[in-house]
Amino acid sequence: MTEISLTKGKVALIDDADYWLISQFKWQYAKAKNAKTGYAQTGIRKEDGSWTTLPMHHFLLAVTDGYEPDHIDRNGLNNQRHNLRIANKNQNKYNTTSHRGSSSIYKGVYWKKDRKKWLVRAQINGKRMYLGYFTDEVQAAHAYDEAARKYHGEFACLNFT
Repeated sequence: MTEISLTKGKVALIDDADYWLISQFKWQYAKAKNAKTGYAQTGIRKEDGSWTTLPMHHFLLAVTDGYEPDHIDRNGLNNQRHNLRIANKNQNKYNTTSHRGSSSIYKGVYWKKDRKKWLVRAQINGKRMYLGYFTDEVQAAHAYDEAARKYHGEFACLNFT
């Protein structure tokens, strides 16, 4: 494992074998405003002379249209090959934790004031699937996990391991 220095005092992790490829570029730390994790990216000049950014994990996996890299451990700076896999957009979304500001600490679980119960829902192939209402938040989280295992497979981000 090798550490690649980024801006803002951050480092990205890569495999030793990828150092020769990655070290040819200057890498920056980038984080979207509401994102939980940041990524390493570099600037690339396109054929028309304009510039675009290229995330390190995209560069390493040379992904094709319709697919994107997924960080298995959800750490956007861990670009070791054992931590990267190719996913479609839905699969990549499956491997995320609960959203900031959610009414529950558990993924897929939301408090419904009007019913005074926990609603459980999951995204399945881009569509919301409602799994039911629960009086107990932990039971609701387990119901989400069961559905995530069934429909998301290896990309499931579970509340309980």
